[in-house]
Amino acid sequence: MTKHDDIGSITPANDERLFGDVAGLIESARSRAAAALNSELVMVYWSVGKRVREDVLGGERAAYGQEVVKRLAARLTERYGRGYSRQSIFRMMRAAELYPEVEILSTLSTISNWSHFVELLTLSDQRKRDFYAAFADHERWSVRTLRTKIAGKLYERTLAVME
Repeated sequence: MTKHDDIGSITPANDERLFGDVAGLIESARSRAAAALNSELVMVYWSVGKRVREDVLGGERAAYGQEVVKRLAARLTERYGRGYSRQSIFRMMRAAELYPEVEILSTLSTISNWSHFVELLTLSDQRKRDFYAAFADHERWSVRTLRTKIAGKLYERTLAVME
């Protein structure tokens, strides 16, 4: 049997199975890469927020700190784009304030992306943040769904049912 005869034995069904297997490998790798990137972005944003909070805004230098953040944001935005605006840096600082322990944030960063964190940062109650983070992870909520659930007061409605 020649090599050409072997090629003739490939059927359309085998072709589809091969394509499906390879496509699955590619999709799986893309998902893992995206998750790793999201996790790393959350960690860098938290680190930026922590650094600015501790080194720049520590003590009673609020007015000075506001100006430093404004200048820092302008320089970072020029170099890295709009993800480092003044408002974004304040969100990063809020994340570092609400999640002071890197271990907690590290665990959360593997299940949520930064956009989820931005929504969670609007909640002042840690129990609410934990509740929505857990549901968002378990139910694989999009950011839009998370926002809708928060606006619809799912936490409060769930507590009312439990009481």
